[in-house]
Amino acid sequence: MSTLHTSRTRILLALALAGAMTVAGMWLAGRMASSRGSAPVAWHADPGVPAEAHANITARPVGAHRTADCTHLTIASEVAAHLHRTHDETVVILAGSGVMRLGEETLSVGPGSILLIPRGTVHALSVLDGPMEVVSVFSPPFDGKDRVFVE
Repeated sequence: MSTLHTSRTRILLALALAGAMTVAGMWLAGRMASSRGSAPVAWHADPGVPAEAHANITARPVGAHRTADCTHLTIASEVAAHLHRTHDETVVILAGSGVMRLGEETLSVGPGSILLIPRGTVHALSVLDGPMEVVSVFSPPFDGKDRVFVE
């Protein structure tokens, strides 16, 4: 097995584990909140919620909690290279396929891919077969300001 293949396999396994840990952490946060009198969190996409349209991305809020928020994105062609200084992002690919830049790695992504993007990590996406449908979860909740575009 080539070094590149082994490296990608390790990265994908780490990302899958990190994504599962993020989901588990959100579940635990909801459970902890419910033990203090808050209701547990259950998010369901609501087509009635207005979408925010950008150049080739449509964003539809799905839900928010004090520890994280969730947005459904439809991406027509690309997401330019950027990073978040104070937010971690987990992305789950629902439909479509593309090439994702994640730090120094370039990965093929498609339905079922789960990507954990720690704060400070440059990431970008080029859609190959789309549009792509993804769910993006930010922790802490995304304020819309923490997006730094890079070359």
